[in-house]
Amino acid sequence: MKSIWLLIIAIIGIRGEDGSSWFRCIPGILGSIGVTTPRGDVNLLHGSEPVELFCHMSPYHAYFKKGYNSTHLSFIINGRDKNRKIIMDRQHVQSEVVNKTTIKTKFDPHQVGHFDVRCQLRINKEDDIDDNNENEINEIDNEEKDAVKEMGICPQRVHVGYPPKDVENFSCLSENWENLNCTWDEPYNPVKTTYKLDFKEPGRRSP
Repeated sequence: MKSIWLLIIAIIGIRGEDGSSWFRCIPGILGSIGVTTPRGDVNLLHGSEPVELFCHMSPYHAYFKKGYNSTHLSFIINGRDKNRKIIMDRQHVQSEVVNKTTIKTKFDPHQVGHFDVRCQLRINKEDDIDDNNENEINEIDNEEKDAVKEMGICPQRVHVGYPPKDVENFSCLSENWENLNCTWDEPYNPVKTTYKLDFKEPGRRSP
């Protein structure tokens, strides 16, 4: 009898999942307008082939049910270097409609730096379901500001950098070979690099 009840509970659990969780920007946070993919930070090598970025509007969200779809979506991108100097002003980039809920754009990693990619949904202000929505983007011309709102959808960050580079100014100091203290400078690389130090002694190797 216990096995029968367990089977029934499992079936109910599966049927109760409507698929909306896939469109959550942050796991556990409800109400996402949509999600961008690939999820999380994207690391690319400088000069590598362009990659496709996707923005998916949730078909379970109230805005989709109001008639908004992928034709109302767009991408905006801006970029900074290691000193946070602007290397790409915030700008709309060309995108392509994939289906009723999805658009895509190609990101070309021809420039080294950190790039913020944001998908946005443009709605009529009268259709806004939350006047205090934190996703609103206030970058609309004054003529449209009273009638239109741009709602941010799940931002992404793209890091364009290099393969692991050699450290600089490497030096080690030892006192009677009883301990070893080494220092170095890590070169700038937007793609996160982890350095690990090993040393050898005759007939022995460090852990």
